[in-house]
Amino acid sequence: MIKNLSRQYLMLMILFVFFSNRLFATQTSIQPPSIYQLDSSATVSLLTCDPGDEIHNTFGHSAFYIQDTITKVDRVYNYGTFGYDDDFLYKFIKGDLDYYLSISNLEEFKWEYEMQNRGVVKQVLRLNQAQKEKLYQLLEENYFPENRIYRYDFLFDNCSTRLRDILEKATDGKLIYDFSFVTLSDKAKNQSYRNMIDDCAVNLKWLTFGMDLMIGVPSDKIATPREHLFLPDNLMNAYFFAAIKEKNSNEPLVLNVNSLLKFDKKKVATPFFQSPLFVFIIFLLFVLIVTIYELKKGKWFKGFDIIFTLCFALLGCLFVFMWTSTRHNVAYVNLNLLWANPLLFIAFALFFTKKFQLISRFALLYMLINLCLVLSWRWLLPQDFNIALLPFFIALTIRSGYVYYYNSKLNKSIQNIKDVH
Repeated sequence: MIKNLSRQYLMLMILFVFFSNRLFATQTSIQPPSIYQLDSSATVSLLTCDPGDEIHNTFGHSAFYIQDTITKVDRVYNYGTFGYDDDFLYKFIKGDLDYYLSISNLEEFKWEYEMQNRGVVKQVLRLNQAQKEKLYQLLEENYFPENRIYRYDFLFDNCSTRLRDILEKATDGKLIYDFSFVTLSDKAKNQSYRNMIDDCAVNLKWLTFGMDLMIGVPSDKIATPREHLFLPDNLMNAYFFAAIKEKNSNEPLVLNVNSLLKFDKKKVATPFFQSPLFVFIIFLLFVLIVTIYELKKGKWFKGFDIIFTLCFALLGCLFVFMWTSTRHNVAYVNLNLLWANPLLFIAFALFFTKKFQLISRFALLYMLINLCLVLSWRWLLPQDFNIALLPFFIALTIRSGYVYYYNSKLNKSIQNIKDVH
């Protein structure tokens, strides 16, 4: 009896192990369904948002939107999110500000832009099923905590360039750009990064003036057509003209376009009398009046030059800091250092001495530098200066010329007195 039970138990164990192995083998041979599957009716769209009134949204915004009513996917992928903290300003100046990918639904996204009176254009893209799911997967993987944060770069790694790069990856080289909107335009095909930035902020004269001061020679590089896509509007235009390679033909990338939000918002331009150009023309006239008065009276208002020399030396320190101590590549090799330079601290110190010969030599050098900036202007130097600086450079040339003249004359008088004695 015990032997029979033992035999039956042994047989049951053998059968259990056999069928268990068969069961597990069957289970492991079946691949689990992908969590990135979409229904064939799902759509992928590019959302392009109008520029806003704040400095950080002056250039517009881009995002991808994936909608699948069957699997209930309603996700806007936004690479333009950043957080405020106690070190925000310092990180912004240093170029250490991290942006991150955030996800919201379409209604939440629209609400934000509706509150800002900013339009949103939706372009539905012609992608096949594999391309949709590949893009969906790449975006979701980018949203992993270890991937979602990135070091923002205004020109080379921003909300638009991220979308450009990820769609190119998802389409495996089948995305065909038509850059005729760049190459057939006499203006656009020769544009530098600086030109494009200035065009976007053309009505905000002080903003363009400030940016032109802070960015250097790298921003004057002529951008390739693909590099134009760092701007949201250019990415929208590129997709409008682009094609997607299918089996036997190339089809337009954009299936349809519609406005999710539209506002009749007029851009308010900076009045000329409030623009930097007007301010520096007034500055030039003021310098002329003061200098003519000094010349007639045989005087030198030293305090006037002391204040401006100190200001330009401090501004030069900022240019050096932006060049050497930040991650802002476009701030490197800033030729504004020719007129605003920390070396001006030497002139500042000399003004408190009676070393008239040294002062005159320093003033002569500074006058020649500014005269060269006036004469060469935008034609000889590799950096494009803001137009408002032209009357400013003329004013500096006149002022340093007078300082040279006055101190040379004073030094010569002192030498003559010494020779007599």
